[in-house]
Amino acid sequence: MTPHTWILELEHVIYRAGATEILAGVDLRIGRGETHALIGPNGAGKSTVFDVISGRRRPQSGRVLFNDRDIRGLPPHAIRRRGVSRAFQLSALFDGMSVAENLRVAALGAHATRFSSDTPWRRLHARADLGGESDRLLDMLGLGARRDDRVDSLPYAQRRLLELGLAFAGDPSLVLLDEPTAGMSRDEARHTVALLRTLGAGKTLLIVEHDMSVVFELAHHISVLAQGAVIASGEPPVIRNDAGVRRVYAGAFAEAGDEAGRPLP
Repeated sequence: MTPHTWILELEHVIYRAGATEILAGVDLRIGRGETHALIGPNGAGKSTVFDVISGRRRPQSGRVLFNDRDIRGLPPHAIRRRGVSRAFQLSALFDGMSVAENLRVAALGAHATRFSSDTPWRRLHARADLGGESDRLLDMLGLGARRDDRVDSLPYAQRRLLELGLAFAGDPSLVLLDEPTAGMSRDEARHTVALLRTLGAGKTLLIVEHDMSVVFELAHHISVLAQGAVIASGEPPVIRNDAGVRRVYAGAFAEAGDEAGRPLP
């Protein structure tokens, strides 16, 4: 790929927590419009990479380039408004609000810089584009019938779907997805994979996921993190056959079978 095709680049990113080096010089490039999986054993630093990209942690050194601009050190809300969104593994929903209200709040926060500082708050609520966007997402998520229900009344799988909807609200160009199928049954995971293809059309997705069948089903490109550094990066067949990666995963690919490139079982 030529340089202008990279939407996100991490250049020798180092992050330490006290005396512990969690990221030991991470180099990572994400192509525009691709679905890219970041995998690795527990403790490899995957969540810290997401924290660095989304502004929750500031690395001690290195650069984080989004659309060729260094976003290292910007607060999370500023990075979100530049077009980087994140869905967390743990719930970040507003339980006391309705399903539709959650989506409107997410869209409003993402679009905030489009409105001038002297625009009355009532006009923000009245904007048809925010309501239309939340309605569109409700339909895509299959949650239209529950639009007015409080979020704390939703079952686990529907909460996870709503969390995905919040990440895609505001039309971000890069979406970080942390364990999007965690805790789901195989049927629920299959539905989520199909939904991510729909929601992610035209966008760039960076996914952390432990389910190798989901990884090989979704990802165009895979990077492997181990001991705070990227040890391999390439298309799924290359990663599957990389001897170093197979040693790190110690049989996890075999458990996924030969599911790359075909539907989930």
